[in-house]
Amino acid sequence: MSDAQNDITCGSKLPLITVVARVVTFVSALVSAVVMKTNNSTTDKYSLRYKDVHSYRYALFTMVVGFAYSLLLTPFAIYYLRKGKLLINQYVFLQFQLFGDQVNSIILATGVGATFGATSDISRAFSGEKFGDFFSMAYLSAGFLLIATLTSGVSSVTSSLTLSKRG
Repeated sequence: MSDAQNDITCGSKLPLITVVARVVTFVSALVSAVVMKTNNSTTDKYSLRYKDVHSYRYALFTMVVGFAYSLLLTPFAIYYLRKGKLLINQYVFLQFQLFGDQVNSIILATGVGATFGATSDISRAFSGEKFGDFFSMAYLSAGFLLIATLTSGVSSVTSSLTLSKRG
């Protein structure tokens, strides 16, 4: 094991933080997507579903991207935690991981903005109707997506630290 590899793992909480961040991102994006997908409400005059609002459909796309990316990289993080070394210790892979984490964080953040913004605007437009539960669930979905965004940012920081120790 090289000195740089040894510095990354020995006595470091970096592997644990990486696993926790990836798992929380994965779970939060999944919960957010399930809440968004199942959210619908009907009154005498109107029916509201996530797919009726373009911003919600876009947000669902960002949730799926965040979920899939985290699912893809979680096994690498678990291996890193269990074995104390990186499964793929190639500079190119570590760069991919860092830039992927950064792009994933940005994509998730745009989904959060789209969900909060759309919910705020639509709730004002339907203020006289009885869609309170629909809007509460949309905000809940946005909250979970915000958690996924923040933990994806943590993954980006840990990827950066791993890359800098390796480089």
